[in-house]
Amino acid sequence: MYKKFSFKVFLFVAIIFGSVGGINFLVDPYGLYRTVEKNGINQQKEGVRNKIRYIQSLQVIMQSPKTIMIGSSRVHDGLNPQSTSIPASFQPVYNYGMPMIRIKEIKLFLTHAVKRKHVENVIIGLDFFMFNAKEKLNREFDPSLIDPNMYLLNLYFKPLFSTTALSDSIQTIKISHQQKMRNEFLENGYRPGSQVNFGLKSYERLHNYTNWTFLSTNQTDTLYYQDFAIDDEVFRDLREIFQLCKNNHLNLYLYISPAHATLDGEGIIASGNLHRFEIWKKNTTSIANDFNITLWDFSGYNSITTEKVKTPMKYYWDSSHFTERVGDLILAKVLLNTIVAPSDFGIKLTPKNIDQHLKSTQLRRRQYYELHRIEMDTLHKLYHNALSGKRQDPTDIEGIF
Repeated sequence: MYKKFSFKVFLFVAIIFGSVGGINFLVDPYGLYRTVEKNGINQQKEGVRNKIRYIQSLQVIMQSPKTIMIGSSRVHDGLNPQSTSIPASFQPVYNYGMPMIRIKEIKLFLTHAVKRKHVENVIIGLDFFMFNAKEKLNREFDPSLIDPNMYLLNLYFKPLFSTTALSDSIQTIKISHQQKMRNEFLENGYRPGSQVNFGLKSYERLHNYTNWTFLSTNQTDTLYYQDFAIDDEVFRDLREIFQLCKNNHLNLYLYISPAHATLDGEGIIASGNLHRFEIWKKNTTSIANDFNITLWDFSGYNSITTEKVKTPMKYYWDSSHFTERVGDLILAKVLLNTIVAPSDFGIKLTPKNIDQHLKSTQLRRRQYYELHRIEMDTLHKLYHNALSGKRQDPTDIEGIF
């Protein structure tokens, strides 16, 4: 009698587990298996949204890429692995970008990726915020993601047999049905900006929302520019990344991202970080030179980064994230050394030209400010309110999407 009861319990549990696993495998909310994909059912892999580090750490091994692009969401949303600016010899390419990634995380995630020996080329997009010594790991970082002993558990058990995965499957079906034309999380790691900003109605309001986010002292999820410091450790992490690439005979391509001048320009100035920003550029240039690495700088005040904020925009989604068109220009210069228009977009930094480059940036900033004084005064008032701890007016973000 007892054995018969035990068998029924076992069979019931097996059926439940099998059903949950089957549903999660077919819906595939994390985009790991890609067995069946139907518009209106499961094309929008909504489960990835809050688990990007988890998914990227698995996919970069599954894809066995020859080239890795790694950096923040500016890389994740702006660099297309299938860009025509990427030489065919670099394929397959995987976009390994992650929101608000820190320089120490890049070191750890890159170490994880190159263990499989398939990688030959690494493209790194650097951002000032990555080097914040007051938060050296993003709060979402989980060391188990890069633990080889956890790989099979993370790849097969959690995505198939957990109640969290089942909840994400339900959400994937729901959002896929509601937004049939949206496909945000691609197999090659890319998250196209056009899909991230699906249904965007007001570029101006989104710009202001992002600017406020970077400077507001009310932020609780991560540190941006409102509380910032740099120290020796963040630059040691950068050196160790370069050494990792050298030890593994990887071709490294390096650039500083072009956020809009209202953020990685005016926002940095307003938050009192200009001196740190210039020290960061000088130190990064020096370290890159020590390893004979070419460092491109696309930030500052140039024809791209000073695009007028309006709806729609050609080069930006918001003040932090550039469009794929800009990503293509970056890749053309960094990978192909191609002369692209506009000519003032991108400069190779060296120890010989860095001081003059910083002076030129200051001059261009003054010229930009004078030409846009009314807009800049309004912007700096917004920054002052954000830094003073005021809460953003809810009406300022209505109608963005």
